[in-house]
This record gives sequence, structure tokens and C-alpha cells, in this order.
Amino acid sequence: MSVGGINEQNSVLNDLSIKNQPNKNEETEKDMFMRLMLAQLENQNPLDPQDGTEFVSQLAEFSTLEGIGNINNSIEEIGGLYRSSQALQATALVGRDVLLDSNKAYFDAANPVTGVIKATGESVLDAQVTITDSSGQIVRTENLGNLTGSEDTPFGWDGADDNGNPLPPGIYQVSVNGRVGNEMEALAVNVHGRVNSVSISNTQGDMVLNLNGLGQISSTEIKEIR
Repeated sequence: MSVGGINEQNSVLNDLSIKNQPNKNEETEKDMFMRLMLAQLENQNPLDPQDGTEFVSQLAEFSTLEGIGNINNSIEEIGGLYRSSQALQATALVGRDVLLDSNKAYFDAANPVTGVIKATGESVLDAQVTITDSSGQIVRTENLGNLTGSEDTPFGWDGADDNGNPLPPGIYQVSVNGRVGNEMEALAVNVHGRVNSVSISNTQGDMVLNLNGLGQISSTEIKEIR
């Protein structure tokens, strides 16, 4: 091969070189591998060219590296589809009520506070619900009678005090006590909260629910949707 032929080949290789491609913020491993391989070809001795077996081995390594890069891109695409799916599901929660593992509820002066009293596994006698405002003052008490121990018991509060006067919007605490066996016990209570909006908190698609008057909770804290 003439010297002119060698220069012409190097010119073509230079045109294909990564260094003549558009600039990127970060050089990938694939780009580095290609740069090194092209440098080998550009600087080899024409009288003693690179061994063909070694060159084929390098091409196989390059193919493997490229395959790994394609797999990573596919995983990223699947992750994007998953996040899109989560976002669509999130929009369906807006305006819905979700059941929370909490006894604090927000009364909006328009809709009653609702929730469930968790089953204890034993019958509960003389159950009583107590509503307390944000200052700790008891504003409403109501006798619920006897509760079954096998199923959760739904309850509701219309937002009025013991005299039937409507109370202002705000956060109220719901407490339920009853006799289990020979002792009075506090019963676990779950209340509903209204979802105002939903945020996707990270690249994994985790959802944060923004509840009316109650702030944010993770979607993993939801017990029920209605």
C-alpha cells in the first residue's frame, strides 16, 4: 500500500472518530472504547499490521459493550413507561377519599367525617366515640353501643357539637373507647381523607398524596380508596 493510501485511510478514520462527533457532556464507555480502537488502527505499523485475531476479539468486546448499552436503554424506556402509568393512576385518585391509618380527620364544613373502627377480634361493649378539636377540647361524644369483634365498624360525624351547633372547618381527633372483657380499652380508628392532588416524588414513580387539610402522605399509607 502506498503512503498516500495510508494517509487517505487515516483521513477516513478521522472522519469516523468520536472526536469529530458532536460534543456531549459526558463521554460514555462505548465512546471511549471506540476512540481507543480507532487510535490503534490509525497508529499501527503498515509493515506489521495488527493481528487479525486480536482485532476480532476487540470487535467482539465492542459488540458486547454495545449490547449492554442497548439493554440499559431498554430498561430506561421501561422505567419511563412505568412512571407514565403511575402518573395516569395518580390522576384517578384526585377528588377521591382514601382510608388512612390515623385518627386525625379534616372537617371541611361541607362533608361529614367518616372512617372505621378496627375490629379487635372480641366483642366490644358500651363503645363511645369522642371528637376533640385542635385545642384538645371535647366537642362531641356519642354512644355507639356494642360492636362486633369480627368486622370493622364504620362511623360518621356530621361536624356538629353536642348541642347540634355546626363547628368550623379544621382538624379534629376521633377517639373510640369500649369494654373488652373486663377492661375499658382504646380502639384503633382509621379515617378518610380527600385527595386534592398527587405528586410523583422520584424517578421510581413513587406517589405522594396531597390531602385536604392533612398535608402529604405516601401512597403506601393508603388502606382503601372509595
